[in-house]
Amino acid sequence: MRRLRAHIEDGRLGNVVNFWAIYNKRHDASIGEPDLTMRELMVHHAYCMLFFLGRPSHVYATGTNVHFDDKRAHDQLMITAEYADGKIANLWGSFSADDRSREPWSCYFKVLGTEGSGVVPWDVTKFGQASIPFWDDATYWDSFLQVEQYFLNECLAKASPPLSTLADAYDAAVILDAARRSLVENRRIEIDYT
Repeated sequence: MRRLRAHIEDGRLGNVVNFWAIYNKRHDASIGEPDLTMRELMVHHAYCMLFFLGRPSHVYATGTNVHFDDKRAHDQLMITAEYADGKIANLWGSFSADDRSREPWSCYFKVLGTEGSGVVPWDVTKFGQASIPFWDDATYWDSFLQVEQYFLNECLAKASPPLSTLADAYDAAVILDAARRSLVENRRIEIDYT
């Protein structure tokens, strides 16, 4: 993800026009509760969107329940984020089904630009049986190692800035609050970061 962002910043992809963050991993239906998918899953999507594209200006969200026992809980969410310059980010999260196709979208990030594109897929190295979702995926395990190594080797050792800050946490919270409002009001919401 850091390499893809570097290519974006260096202009190798041209003008970025859209971003996709996709997650499909079936979880036990009994865990569902209102707002679980938004707060436990979509926050990661919002962080990744901010990492690649920065702050969107508007969001529209929709959600359904096709799996969770608690029918008030969305187990599928889609957030479309719009940018002032025309970019669109598509954030999809589902706890309702696994993607068992040949090229699964279990956890998948894609950036499309006018001069190139990049993808960061998971599901590339698997081992054993998953006792809980993603415990068989090396990319998931390695993500913790990458975060720790960056913090130790770059932030602490070289005084490099962190990959995300409390300002990013604030922005992600504001984006998700706007998405929650969109779900309730069933309309496009302008995001107010003040």
